[in-house]
Amino acid sequence: MSTAKKLLVLLLVVLTCLGASAQAPSGDYIVPTREHNDSIAASLERLANAYMTDVNSQYEAGAFLADSVGKYKIALRYLERGLALAREQYGDNSQPYASGLVLVARVNTRLGEYEKAMELFNKALDYYEKEHDLNNFDVATAYINMGYIYSVLEDHDRAIDYCQKALVVEERIVDLADPGIATIISYLGDAYRDKGDYPMAHKQLQRALDIREKAFGPDHPLTAEIYCSIGQVYARQGDMDKALEYLMKALSIREKTLSPDHDDIAFTLAIIANVYANQGQNDKALEYHNRALVIYEKSLGPEHPSVAVINFNIGYILGNLGQHDKALEHYLKTLDIYQKTFGAEHQRVATTNYNIGYSLLNLGQHDQALVYLLKALDVYDKTDASMQLDVAKAQGSIGYIYCHKKHNYNKALPYLLSAKDGFEKTIGAINTITAENYHNLSSCYYHLKNYKAALEYANKALQAGNATFGPKHKFTQQEKQNIDVLKALLKQKH
Repeated sequence: MSTAKKLLVLLLVVLTCLGASAQAPSGDYIVPTREHNDSIAASLERLANAYMTDVNSQYEAGAFLADSVGKYKIALRYLERGLALAREQYGDNSQPYASGLVLVARVNTRLGEYEKAMELFNKALDYYEKEHDLNNFDVATAYINMGYIYSVLEDHDRAIDYCQKALVVEERIVDLADPGIATIISYLGDAYRDKGDYPMAHKQLQRALDIREKAFGPDHPLTAEIYCSIGQVYARQGDMDKALEYLMKALSIREKTLSPDHDDIAFTLAIIANVYANQGQNDKALEYHNRALVIYEKSLGPEHPSVAVINFNIGYILGNLGQHDKALEHYLKTLDIYQKTFGAEHQRVATTNYNIGYSLLNLGQHDQALVYLLKALDVYDKTDASMQLDVAKAQGSIGYIYCHKKHNYNKALPYLLSAKDGFEKTIGAINTITAENYHNLSSCYYHLKNYKAALEYANKALQAGNATFGPKHKFTQQEKQNIDVLKALLKQKH
């Protein structure tokens, strides 16, 4: 078959794919079905395997397998084959090679290989900068995926910056109502959400939704993507009913149109699980998280960061239910993945170390708990002020162990005092966590025979306990008894 004929076959297959999002003669939108996508994927794989020296065949097969079917590892095989062909046929200083770098990097992004993805995106951008050709889809794609990676790494300002760069490029090359531009706008909305700017997030996501609904209709998987993002914003704002409305709509569409092991379905299930957890519906939360975990492990592999997130969330719920041994199992799985993905100094690793330490503390394994809590604190101490509450929690837990379990009061005191300062600055004096830390300080000073300081913090604990736990709570009643004892001791001294 001639090159022209091969390209015609390829074009027909791609047009079939595009037809899934087009309008029927009646004016109704044709929504792609799971079977439709699988059929196209099979056609593209046959084409790619039949013409293994054709760069475009490999690229098209890989891109569709990734975007519409969610078969990322298989997709990567075709894309890397296409990239090798592009280097062989055109050289590594060519547009086909640069395009392949972007395609491979996109799939690496979905697989959680962020360092590798960033390296490839930057290589592609270097080529386009040298060619003075920064107004093209490859550049926009690189920018938007780099923005996503920075968002995952919790560098929210840089994430927004790259999303905006992508939007500037896209606006130069397509019409403002083009469906492709909605992808960038939705990523920008997600970045604002992660930063905590919810009004701006709603503004961008509504703009993206208007474009997607007009282009594809309300029941398309690309429209579902925006429903899911809007649902997440409502969840962050505490409007769980509204969040569930959008998330359930997204899940319904995705389950009808995507393969059952597609990671987009898992992602939606996981967000719904978080909403149920926030509502205190722990059984439902665990059900949805476990469904998501099965899909993620199958589609992305057992060491993907998304698998780590689900394990962390399951561990957190189990910990709240008092099942600390089971929680510990999930936290340890999370830690292993996070350390491989982000390195030992990342905030996510620190938070997981803290939760492992807390679980071990509740299981009575105090020495091991200290190891993990001190690791967490070491990383937290190097972070910015946004982590001050986490720092205080780690300090408070370490101080608690030294005071109540190790009976090393001189070592406990500086940790508890630092925790006090952190709690008062972040959550205030009238809070259950602060109240418990006041109690620990009072106990520590009592054992050091500084009864005046012990009484001071017992009074603070009582004030906070009355306001939070209530006057009849066990904590409040115990603090009243402690105050009576301390007053009697001070009276004896005088």
